[in-house]
Amino acid sequence: MLDFNKLYNNAATIKKPNKTEAFMLLKDLTEAINDNSEGQIEFNLHKLIAFFNPPAPGKPKSLFDYAAKVAALAKKDVRTYLKYIKVDNDIVIATTGEIMIVVDNDEKLEAGLYHHTRIKSDEDWFPDYAKVLKPVKNTRPVEEITTVTEGEIPVNYTCMDGVYLNSDYVNLITCYDKNGRWDLTEDKKLAVYYFNGGLGLVATLNK
Repeated sequence: MLDFNKLYNNAATIKKPNKTEAFMLLKDLTEAINDNSEGQIEFNLHKLIAFFNPPAPGKPKSLFDYAAKVAALAKKDVRTYLKYIKVDNDIVIATTGEIMIVVDNDEKLEAGLYHHTRIKSDEDWFPDYAKVLKPVKNTRPVEEITTVTEGEIPVNYTCMDGVYLNSDYVNLITCYDKNGRWDLTEDKKLAVYYFNGGLGLVATLNK
């Protein structure tokens, strides 16, 4: 019996076929079904799943989709475990190594690693997010946020109380809820964004 989750996990590791290839796969799949060739059916299906696999949401409408948007940044990272979304009981975590978000598991998904499509991965390793969160226990509100400029041309940095952050990361962290509050950890190595449903972390830059 075919297992869609298994097929999907295989499909997630291969290159997406183009339209011409997908059309030929449908033709081959028809022949494989007629021949009752289970191995060939499975081969064609997992390639077709790769073709139809939707991208991560551009504009997240849920907390999980927000996590999926963050994880999608690590799609081409050699640290392949970063492309997954971690569900750990009441929370959902996603990280790129430079940023991390921790949000409520409001969809009550069971614990494990997930693809952006909410299909559970067969992988089981994820970075120790609890270690990263330890400094968050002691933070203070940011008093001043400015865009760093050279003359009249904005550069890609945001300054918060004298420390710098990548503005792209700041924009990503705030894309789900722009009404949150920025804090800094005591050592100023992390900027913490608190919003309705969770928090986001951005590593500050040495500049």
